Amino acid sequence: MTTARRALLVAIPLALLVFADASQADPKAPWDGTWTGSWGGQGDTSVTIAGNKVVRYVYKGEPQPIGTNRVTSTTVLFGPSSFTVVITKTGKTTAFAQYHSATSDASGNLTKQ
Repeated sequence: MTTARRALLVAIPLALLVFADASQADPKAPWDGTWTGSWGGQGDTSVTIAGNKVVRYVYKGEPQPIGTNRVTSTTVLFGPSSFTVVITKTGKTTAFAQYHSATSDASGNLTKQ
């Protein structure tokens, strides 16, 4: 048996293990949970996502309208016509959020609780 064949016989099972391990991740909703942080370090906020849908948005302790929303594996986008929030995943339990409206802009870091 040649060295190349031996290497292939070792590499294939290892590759299958790597792909099998990746498939064990929660494929249905990597965003599900409550993400908390603050806008510009001043306004506490939380975003709750369930079933790949934003179901609750709270700013300074008050529930806010959600409007339309779209959740992908790396980004969450939601808001009514008066504002837009974009959240981008930066790690397994961390994200960067941006808020934009006609009168203000803010950003902040969120952590999954």
